[in-house]
Amino acid sequence: MPPNSRPQLPSTCPLDKIACHLPPQLCRYLKILLNKLVERPTRPAIEKAFRLFDFGAKGVVDAADLRRIADQIGEQISDEEIGEMITEANQSKTGSVDLDEFFKIVTSYAQHYDGDK
Repeated sequence: MPPNSRPQLPSTCPLDKIACHLPPQLCRYLKILLNKLVERPTRPAIEKAFRLFDFGAKGVVDAADLRRIADQIGEQISDEEIGEMITEANQSKTGSVDLDEFFKIVTSYAQHYDGDK
Protein backbone atom coordinates (compact mmCIF):
# COMPACT_ATOMS: atom_id res chain seq x y z
CA MET A 1 0.00 0.00 0.00
CA PRO A 2 1.45 3.45 -0.87
CA PRO A 3 2.60 5.34 2.26
CA ASN A 4 0.02 8.14 1.99
CA SER A 5 -2.95 5.97 1.13
CA ARG A 6 -5.51 4.86 3.65
CA PRO A 7 -7.00 1.40 3.88
CA GLN A 8 -10.45 1.04 2.42
CA LEU A 9 -13.18 -1.48 3.01
CA PRO A 10 -12.96 -4.40 0.63
CA SER A 11 -15.20 -4.14 -2.43
CA THR A 12 -17.07 -7.16 -1.10
CA CYS A 13 -17.94 -5.36 2.12
CA PRO A 14 -20.92 -6.94 3.94
CA LEU A 15 -22.38 -3.45 4.16
CA ASP A 16 -22.99 -3.62 0.40
CA LYS A 17 -25.35 -6.54 0.99
CA ILE A 18 -27.54 -4.57 3.39
CA ALA A 19 -27.29 -1.21 1.62
CA CYS A 20 -30.50 -1.81 -0.34
CA HIS A 21 -32.39 -1.80 2.97
CA LEU A 22 -30.93 1.53 4.12
CA PRO A 23 -31.42 5.07 2.88
CA PRO A 24 -28.56 5.98 0.49
CA GLN A 25 -27.29 8.80 2.74
CA LEU A 26 -27.04 6.45 5.71
CA CYS A 27 -25.22 3.85 3.65
CA ARG A 28 -22.63 6.42 2.46
CA TYR A 29 -22.17 7.65 6.04
CA LEU A 30 -21.66 4.12 7.36
CA LYS A 31 -19.09 3.36 4.66
CA ILE A 32 -17.15 6.52 5.54
CA LEU A 33 -17.33 5.65 9.23
CA LEU A 34 -16.20 2.06 8.68
CA ASN A 35 -13.28 3.21 6.52
CA LYS A 36 -12.18 5.51 9.36
CA LEU A 37 -12.34 2.60 11.78
CA VAL A 38 -9.93 0.50 9.72
CA GLU A 39 -7.22 3.18 9.89
CA ARG A 40 -4.31 2.28 12.11
CA PRO A 41 -2.00 4.79 13.75
CA THR A 42 1.39 5.08 12.04
CA ARG A 43 4.70 5.00 13.89
CA PRO A 44 5.27 8.75 13.28
CA ALA A 45 1.77 9.54 14.59
CA ILE A 46 2.38 7.46 17.71
CA GLU A 47 5.77 9.13 18.24
CA LYS A 48 4.09 12.54 17.98
CA ALA A 49 1.49 11.50 20.57
CA PHE A 50 4.28 10.21 22.82
CA ARG A 51 6.04 13.59 22.64
CA LEU A 52 2.80 15.29 23.66
CA PHE A 53 2.48 13.01 26.68
CA ASP A 54 6.19 13.25 27.61
CA PHE A 55 6.21 16.61 29.37
CA GLY A 56 9.77 17.89 29.63
CA ALA A 57 11.09 15.59 26.89
CA LYS A 58 12.40 13.03 29.41
CA GLY A 59 12.04 10.17 26.96
CA VAL A 60 9.41 8.48 29.14
CA VAL A 61 5.79 8.98 30.16
CA ASP A 62 5.21 8.73 33.89
CA ALA A 63 2.28 9.06 36.27
CA ALA A 64 2.73 12.84 36.52
CA ASP A 65 2.45 13.10 32.72
CA LEU A 66 -0.78 11.08 32.71
CA ARG A 67 -2.15 13.20 35.57
CA ARG A 68 -1.36 16.39 33.62
CA ILE A 69 -3.11 15.06 30.48
CA ALA A 70 -6.14 13.86 32.47
CA ASP A 71 -6.45 17.24 34.18
CA GLN A 72 -6.11 19.09 30.86
CA ILE A 73 -8.94 17.16 29.24
CA GLY A 74 -11.11 17.18 32.37
CA GLU A 75 -10.93 13.42 32.89
CA GLN A 76 -11.70 12.33 36.45
CA ILE A 77 -9.22 9.54 37.15
CA SER A 78 -7.75 8.38 40.44
CA ASP A 79 -4.05 8.08 41.18
CA GLU A 80 -4.64 4.34 41.57
CA GLU A 81 -6.05 4.12 38.04
CA ILE A 82 -3.10 6.09 36.67
CA GLY A 83 -0.76 3.71 38.46
CA GLU A 84 -2.55 0.73 36.91
CA MET A 85 -2.22 2.27 33.45
CA ILE A 86 1.54 2.73 33.92
CA THR A 87 1.92 -0.81 35.29
CA GLU A 88 0.02 -2.31 32.35
CA ALA A 89 2.14 -0.52 29.76
CA ASN A 90 5.51 -0.68 31.56
CA GLN A 91 7.03 -4.05 30.72
CA SER A 92 10.52 -2.97 31.85
CA LYS A 93 9.22 -2.30 35.40
CA THR A 94 10.88 1.14 35.60
CA GLY A 95 7.72 2.94 36.71
CA SER A 96 7.48 4.89 33.47
CA VAL A 97 6.64 4.09 29.86
CA ASP A 98 9.27 4.49 27.13
CA LEU A 99 8.52 5.03 23.44
CA ASP A 100 8.66 1.32 22.55
CA GLU A 101 6.25 0.41 25.36
CA PHE A 102 3.97 3.28 24.36
CA PHE A 103 4.03 2.04 20.75
CA LYS A 104 3.19 -1.51 21.83
CA ILE A 105 0.24 -0.48 23.98
CA VAL A 106 -1.23 1.82 21.29
CA THR A 107 -0.88 -0.76 18.53
CA SER A 108 -2.21 -3.56 20.72
CA TYR A 109 -5.38 -1.56 21.33
CA ALA A 110 -5.69 -0.86 17.59
CA GLN A 111 -5.34 -4.59 16.90
CA HIS A 112 -7.89 -5.39 19.59
CA TYR A 113 -10.45 -3.11 17.99
CA ASP A 114 -9.62 -4.50 14.54
CA GLY A 115 -10.35 -7.99 15.87
CA ASP A 116 -6.72 -9.15 15.48
CA LYS A 117 -5.09 -11.12 18.24
